Formats: sequence, structure tokens, C-alpha cells
Amino acid sequence: MGLIKGEIILGKEKLHDFYANHSGKVSAKLYSYLRLYEEVLKPYRDEPINILEFGVQNGGSLEIWSKYFGNAKNIVGCDINPDCSQLKFVDSRIHIINENVNSSRGYDEVLKNCSSIDILIDDASHLSGDIIKSFMSYFPHISDGGIYIVEDLCCSYWREYDGGLFNKLSSISFFKQIVDIVNYQYWGHSIAEAHFFKKFQKEYGIDVSEDFFKDVYSVEFYNSLCVIRKQQKLSNETGKFVIGGKEEPIQKWSHLHLTQISVPQQLTADKENIIDCQRQEIEKLQERVNVYENSRGYRLIKFLKELRKKLIGNVRMKNA
Repeated sequence: MGLIKGEIILGKEKLHDFYANHSGKVSAKLYSYLRLYEEVLKPYRDEPINILEFGVQNGGSLEIWSKYFGNAKNIVGCDINPDCSQLKFVDSRIHIINENVNSSRGYDEVLKNCSSIDILIDDASHLSGDIIKSFMSYFPHISDGGIYIVEDLCCSYWREYDGGLFNKLSSISFFKQIVDIVNYQYWGHSIAEAHFFKKFQKEYGIDVSEDFFKDVYSVEFYNSLCVIRKQQKLSNETGKFVIGGKEEPIQKWSHLHLTQISVPQQLTADKENIIDCQRQEIEKLQERVNVYENSRGYRLIKFLKELRKKLIGNVRMKNA
């Protein structure tokens, strides 16, 4: 069901109404985002939350968030554009950080203003590298039960934003891979989570610890948007079977009460895939070696080494 201007539910204006009636600083959001946010953000609406948004532009969204989340404690916007530091707001809960959030200085400023984050919305550069680095830096600071939202993932399909439909290092590919981490307990072999993200580590210089993704509760994809929910690890596991009823004319289930799913080992089945991955890494390294060996610098070094070897040989012959 689509949103209708002026629609009221339970006596409260919907987010679409706030945008339609807003007369302050300009904010631009896609229509589907407003409809989705009404569902996703509703549980936080009356809570004393901290909101962090990457990408400020005119500052209009910060003003609208301050109205929509009436009980929010802090509403922090971050933007690298120096002009954003001149923005002024009536609401004292709104703060602007004029830094690159992926720099050490920007990181420190963010945590100084918002050490615990309930809602984070990344609407900044849309570059895959920036998106992935930001997620790795700030997801650990999302509160239990909080959400991390990435907007405009349509850009991850464009090479101008470090993306592409078949680009395995794009931001959308990164979040798709986290889906597998959510189901980690059923992989059936001992590949470490960090190894699973090795290609992203190498490309973007991120650090993936063994338990980094343990609190990822869900990864939800919508058109151009991804929502990652955070909860403690125990909430993320499927747990044990709970059996209801007594009659079992077709399938016997009662014996599974309070037992867990037995995971068959998949190491043998996946061995070929693992070998293929390792072979691809070796081929890439060999390509780098070939490039280096064909470089002017390598040929010069090789020539000097051979010349040194000849000179030493000549000296030894004269001294013999």
C-alpha cells in the first residue's frame, strides 16, 4: 500500500508527511525509502536514541529526523564538505561533524559526539571502498538492537563508484557475503570468518577479526538500500527444536524436542572450491610477479646483479 499525503496512523504523522510539510532546509529521499523507513524506524520513534547520518548536504534530513524522533538524544550529521560547517540549527540536539568519517580524526570526533549509535544511515560518497570501511569502523559501535542502513546501493553497480554488476569487491557484494556469515553455524567446516573476507581485506585495507560479525542479526535488501540489524550472538543462533502436538501419523518429530540441527561436515564437498580459490590467488600472485619481472626496475636490478657477479669473478681470477 502506498503512502498518501496527510495520512495519519494512531494519531501520528508518517515520515512522508514530515517531508511533504517541511519548510526548512532541503532534504531529498527516494519515495521508496520513506515508505520503508516508516516500517523500519517505527520501533525507535519514541525512544531516547542516538542517530548518526553520513552525508549532510543542506542539512534538511537532520531537521526532519529531529521532528520525527521527538525523544532522540543526539542527531549527528557528518560531511566532508567544509561548507556544511556553516549550517545552523534551532534544535540543540543536532550536531555537525565536518570531517571524513574514515579518517582517524573523523572517527574520534564521531565517537566523542555519539559513542553509542542506535541508528546509522550512510548516505555519503556511495563509493564501495568508503561504504565498506565505514561499516567496519562503526558497526561495532551500534547498540544492541540498533540498525545500520546503507542508502543508494544502486551506485554499487556502476564502475564510477568502485562497482559493477560482476564486481566481487563492490559494496553490494560485501553485504551479500555477510548473509553467509549469518548462517555460519551451518557451514559444516572450519573456514574462519576473517578468511571469508580476505579479498576485501586486501583491496580496502580493512581488519576483520574472527568474531567481528557475531552480532549481525540480519541483512535485509531492498531496492538500492540495505538494512543490517545488530543483536547479541545468542539471539542470532537458531537454537533447539521446540515440538508442539502429540499426533505424528506422517513424520516423527517428538524425539527431536530440545535438540539442535546436526550439521554434516562439508569439508570434502567444498575441497574443490577451496582449492580453486587458492589456485586463483596463486595465479594473481604470478601475474604480479610477471609484471614485476618485465618492469624496467627489475631488469636494471638483474643487470646490476649479473655485473656484480662478473666483477667479483674477475677479482678472484686475478687474485688466484
